[in-house]
Amino acid sequence: MRLEMKLFVATAAWVLVTFSSSHSQDWRAKYPELIYMIIPDTDEKTEAMKFQPMLDYLSRSIGVPVRLELAGPCEDTTKGQRAGRVHIASYCGAATFARAYLTGVKVEPFAMDINEDGTKGYQSVFFVKKNSPYQSIRDLKGKVLGLGRADSTSGDLEPRFILNQLGITPKEFFRRVVYTGSHEDNIVALRDGKVDVAAAADDALTRFPQSLATQFRSVYSSEILPNPPLVYLSDMPDELKAAIRKAFLEIGQKDIAAFNRRAGGNQSAKPWIAADLQVYQHTINMMKLIDQVGNSNR
Repeated sequence: MRLEMKLFVATAAWVLVTFSSSHSQDWRAKYPELIYMIIPDTDEKTEAMKFQPMLDYLSRSIGVPVRLELAGPCEDTTKGQRAGRVHIASYCGAATFARAYLTGVKVEPFAMDINEDGTKGYQSVFFVKKNSPYQSIRDLKGKVLGLGRADSTSGDLEPRFILNQLGITPKEFFRRVVYTGSHEDNIVALRDGKVDVAAAADDALTRFPQSLATQFRSVYSSEILPNPPLVYLSDMPDELKAAIRKAFLEIGQKDIAAFNRRAGGNQSAKPWIAADLQVYQHTINMMKLIDQVGNSNR
């Protein structure tokens, strides 16, 4: 009886090991190469040189070759992942990811960029002139609202989301809504009196001389909007996703030189930190609302 039991346990263990080994090999057979898509900062040759040490590290850590692809417009990441061809992607913004997720792309965030000061995001701010009488958004009824680029998270989408939450329909509340083109252009329009309030990213004023930046103040700030995510296909095997997640999150300890090279020599850049869907829930809710109200809320 004891001998039979030992044989049973040994056989079960052998089957388990064999199955696990076979299962492990299965995903490598299906995914012999991984495509990692980024939004480039420079030309193709420079990006290839910057990223090669990191690609080598990822290939070693994950166990299959990782190949870099450069996106053109931001939507390329969504298209590539919708087709199942791009396995890992650096999205250009949280809103782009949320749009992909809401339109059925099988994606899941697993890491996120972190700012040099350790913070995890930024805010959308409604700026007015420092010497103006306005103390809140409601004080600006009948005035001119300046937004940045259409579909910019902090310069358009989040401001419209905030106004909706306050029960304000822009085209009814404001005398006029103007799209100036960028955060900087919006601040300039505010300076020149073309708009009475300008919605922009919280760091917009840092891009101007101090003498100009001190001429403005905030009347409303959003909650923290998360930095862009690193995303992988959610329907890939759990073992593969775990290997990808581990490799990216451990690069700071295991190959910081490769990360720094990828960062273009920016020694103050910080490695990614873990993220999940919950981190981006506010952005998802924002995009749902924007889709519901459409252009009528502009």
